[in-house]
Amino acid sequence: MTSTFQYPLTTVGGLIIAPDGTILFVRSEKWSHLYTLPGGKVEVGESREKAFEREIMEETGLPLKNIQFAICQDSIFNNEYHNPNHFVMHDYIAELADGVSKDAVSLNDEAYEYHWMTVDEARTKKLNREVYKLLDWYDDYRKNR
Repeated sequence: MTSTFQYPLTTVGGLIIAPDGTILFVRSEKWSHLYTLPGGKVEVGESREKAFEREIMEETGLPLKNIQFAICQDSIFNNEYHNPNHFVMHDYIAELADGVSKDAVSLNDEAYEYHWMTVDEARTKKLNREVYKLLDWYDDYRKNR
């Protein structure tokens, strides 16, 4: 562990949904090479929603629409992360902006692979543990729409 902060860090991330219903997952060395979701830390003076849009653009190059807050969860010293800390994760769901192809993903250096998957397909992969809670929420959300 390289450093622990005195207070939890505020982060954002979430499900990016393509028109065909698949979701973008990335593989990251930071998350023990597990499939995870794009996202990152909220900067001082930045709203969580703007941070989500910025992080997705920085990490994937994808513009979004219909951004909705989903859930908030704690990640407390999860050893799957390269530098375990206490993160307060604000999870969102969003759709690809109109006219944007799933093939338009342009990863930055925080991930080395991406894959569009259905929820069921994703559940067969090794995901970081916080992703499962968001997928459970998303299953309920889809059933109740």
